[in-house]
Amino acid sequence: MGYRHGNRAMISINGTKYINGGGRGLNIVTLDGSTHKKVFGASYDTYGDGRASGRLASDMHNKSRFPDNCIVIVAAKDEASR
Repeated sequence: MGYRHGNRAMISINGTKYINGGGRGLNIVTLDGSTHKKVFGASYDTYGDGRASGRLASDMHNKSRFPDNCIVIVAAKDEASR
């Protein structure tokens, strides 16, 4: 919905809020594919931080943050097209 429509990112499952408000850009949470418990969560400001895309790519190759069989949930706040 973007900046003019609330400028928020929320990831909530069955009443558990994993991200509430979020940071600008991409907000990502990974859950264990079997237990559905949170493994990792971070925000990547791909608009204001020139290194954010590289950090995201690096994190995606980190098995402790993005393990095999995980569930990946992404919410965009403000701007996510760049």
